[in-house]
Amino acid sequence: MLPGFGRVLPLFLGGTTWKTNPSTGGPHAAKVPGAPAADAGGEHAGHGAGDGAQTAPPTPADAIGIDGAVAAARAAGVTESLRITLPAKGKGYVVKEQDKQVPVHLDSVAIDPADGRVMDELRFADYPLLPQLTRFGIDLHMGLTFGLANQLALAALAVLLMFMVVWGYRMWWLRRPTKERKLSAGRPQPRGAWRKCR
Repeated sequence: MLPGFGRVLPLFLGGTTWKTNPSTGGPHAAKVPGAPAADAGGEHAGHGAGDGAQTAPPTPADAIGIDGAVAAARAAGVTESLRITLPAKGKGYVVKEQDKQVPVHLDSVAIDPADGRVMDELRFADYPLLPQLTRFGIDLHMGLTFGLANQLALAALAVLLMFMVVWGYRMWWLRRPTKERKLSAGRPQPRGAWRKCR
């Protein structure tokens, strides 16, 4: 193994496990940084039926709204930096925590849009050890786990790696083959020399 490679190996492993989800965001998700979001009824929200008619009240299938889903999630212990996914047909709200700084908050719950009942929950503490370590590795790689200190450490590591690259080229330049000094492997060791190293 190359000298110093072991120091950057954890950073490399954290990066290889990072997989971006292209489906985040969009009209069916609303990110709420620790507070309830405004009602997000889709692109037709607020449109009346014409002639001064008022917007129809929520149907029984979605009686609680986003604020009700947030309140139900908070009551279930999901409170930090919330991300809400609006319910699809026959499914509930999904409320996830997105706080990746130590101590992390990454629990999620599914809320019934009809009555605010918790349909299902997934606690980060219930994850197996390997997924938890993967999550921590990715967040360390991104500089999120320890906030500013994490980012400064990554910046220092990046500067150190650039210095090592430049220093390696300098070492080669000082030992480069020239007309007076051709590149060679040197003279072979005399027979039996390794036995004398004991």
